[in-house]
Amino acid sequence: LSQIISQYKIIKIHDFMLKDFDLDFVFNDPETKFIVLERESKISQYISRIVADRLFKWNYVDTSDIKVYVDPDKFLKFKEESINWYKDIETRLINNGYNYLKLSYEKDLEDIDYDIILPKINNWLDENNISYHNNEYKIKYHFKQNQSTLEYVIENFSEIKNLIS
Repeated sequence: LSQIISQYKIIKIHDFMLKDFDLDFVFNDPETKFIVLERESKISQYISRIVADRLFKWNYVDTSDIKVYVDPDKFLKFKEESINWYKDIETRLINNGYNYLKLSYEKDLEDIDYDIILPKINNWLDENNISYHNNEYKIKYHFKQNQSTLEYVIENFSEIKNLIS
């Protein structure tokens, strides 16, 4: 979005950052605009977090060959915390009167359909009176770091497959 919207700063905040870095102040500025990007597959989100923590890298690295052990109790705790975090964020945005855009990593970005996602983004920009250069822009393809199946990546898949929903 930074390529089409020049007068705004765009900041990406991961779920843990509000807590760890005390970023609650972003909710106090009425000029702040929010896009909530949620990863619906909590197991994929969890694996991504484990791998990123292990590599100390959060993007642009191929992790397809990295296998992880998933501790069932830790995963269930993470899943619950993540679901609650997104509920809390959306409740705060609604209660503070923010018109935010909610995107799903899996539905909106994994296999981008420009006929669906571009009008969704443009409508949100228009609703928030954000001027943008609409010259048939394209969203850069995001680098999918892990091309492997969950069965391949998770060492103990048979143990935890019933926890994945």
